[in-house]
Amino acid sequence: MSGTRRGAREDAARRERTGYISAVKRKRVGVLFGGRSSEHEVSVRSAASVFANLDRKRYDSTAIYIDPEGRWTLPSRPPDASTDA
Repeated sequence: MSGTRRGAREDAARRERTGYISAVKRKRVGVLFGGRSSEHEVSVRSAASVFANLDRKRYDSTAIYIDPEGRWTLPSRPPDASTDA
């Protein structure tokens, strides 16, 4: 095995041990929920389910709430099952 390949493997192993690799490889996901429709509450509950089941090791998620009047906001925390947004 060449020294370059072995060095790359050792670097990858070190990044994995330190957690560096997981931060780099996480995908960013925006979850839009709410809105002006009559299904507003259903959307909020669905978003809560998405956040509850999202693998946080693989995804960096951002909640994007649309209130019943159509205003978009970034809530301080994602919705949960008991949240009305």
